[in-house]
Amino acid sequence: VKVRMFDVPRDMCFLRPGDVVYGFGCGEDISFDIALAGMYSVKVRMFDPTPRAVAHAHTVLHTIATHTAPAAITKKKYIDTAGVEREVSGSIGAERYFAAILETDPAKDQLEFHAFALGATDGRQKFYPPKQGVSHTLVQSSSSDQTEGLDVEVRSIPSLMQTFGDKYVAMLKIDIEGFEIEVIPELVRFWQTSLPRAQWPRLLAFDMDSIRKGHPRRNEPAARRCMKLLTDAGYQQFSWTGGADIVYLLRPSSS
Repeated sequence: VKVRMFDVPRDMCFLRPGDVVYGFGCGEDISFDIALAGMYSVKVRMFDPTPRAVAHAHTVLHTIATHTAPAAITKKKYIDTAGVEREVSGSIGAERYFAAILETDPAKDQLEFHAFALGATDGRQKFYPPKQGVSHTLVQSSSSDQTEGLDVEVRSIPSLMQTFGDKYVAMLKIDIEGFEIEVIPELVRFWQTSLPRAQWPRLLAFDMDSIRKGHPRRNEPAARRCMKLLTDAGYQQFSWTGGADIVYLLRPSSS
């Protein structure tokens, strides 16, 4: 069944009420994260340090807390909680987007937002902007100016799990504009060396721009190596849609 951009298992037995989900890379459309919280009664922690993503997330969370959509000045545009004119990513438009969020109606304590970037290790790094749009990345391209970009706090998944006291994260959604090729090897190493298999995520959803045709941060050889790492570790590819939206399920242990 398609939940926004990812094709996930129809019965979603891989998610149980009370499970924790991490969503990295929010941009100006967090409808997938909201849908997971509302449909499956899970706790979703969302992460993105981009200022426009921060403003959007705050507006959406305010909408959920108050059960009131922001003022829509056109079908496409709305006024955020700081009084700034914004647009929602994609083609749905602001009116339909916020109406859908109110219809989904998750509990406000099911959702959290944190202005961290996902990295292989903790630290501070430059977060480089795209030529247009909101989707920044830790990947420096040949055209990137060392002086441009945001200085952001970067956190690894093991570090975040320790911070929030999450012994188990049931699902990861990772949309980090090509930097997944740096994160996936460290993730697999962490799972294999530090967690029993029963505590590995049951479901992984990647917007894997490193394999997307025409993407400026395409790196197909590295992406293919990461995909092999995942399958060798015990993940099975469930779906591949939209050019780079890939969902993996953890195969049952043979032991």
